Amino acid sequence: MPIPLEVNGQEIGELRLTPGRGAQQFTVREMAALQRCADTIACALMLAERQEFLANLMS
Repeated sequence: MPIPLEVNGQEIGELRLTPGRGAQQFTVREMAALQRCADTIACALMLAERQEFLANLMS
């Protein structure tokens, strides 16, 4: 199950998950929580990329 990694509406990748315990589908509430986690991961990746870019610029 792909969950998009997005920052400001721009997709930068995706998380791929298998169904939870017992092969049940994720609930709407679980999907919302997973999307919030994916959004946080996407922001962290963008910040890390910018930091690396700036570090390379200054060296």
